[in-house]
Amino acid sequence: MSTQKALLLLEPKGSYAVRNVDIPKPGPGELLTYPAVLGTDSAGIVKEVGEGIATFAVGDKELLREPKETFQQITVVPAEIAAKLLSNLTFDQAATVSLTLATAAFGLYSKKAAFHARGGAELVPPWQEGGRGKYDGPPILVIGRSSAVGQQGEEY
Repeated sequence: MSTQKALLLLEPKGSYAVRNVDIPKPGPGELLTYPAVLGTDSAGIVKEVGEGIATFAVGDKELLREPKETFQQITVVPAEIAAKLLSNLTFDQAATVSLTLATAAFGLYSKKAAFHARGGAELVPPWQEGGRGKYDGPPILVIGRSSAVGQQGEEY
């Protein structure tokens, strides 16, 4: 089996180290990805497609949010958490999309005390029953729309 370099945490509260690890093979519903941008919010190129995936092909550029698997040269991720990269975005730009979307969603849809005393607005998300169209009608004021998070919040 081929190997690659990966950033590993060797023990809880320990030091990070770069080590050689095996390159994984994608299983059903997974993509083997070369992350061009490393980190929990990543973007890269599909190197291999697992069984049952019709939405991605080898060579597709994609973005994803994977909290632990993208600190290595090649990784396997579930296709359901990846999205195709728009042609007008760089890898660096695409790697910010999932973080700004998650931040906006937290502010709009989480419980008031889910994360800290302020929490979120507890709105019903459009992907849940009763959410789509629930807030149609009079507009609301969105402050901070000029930021990436503000743009995501307005969109979703």
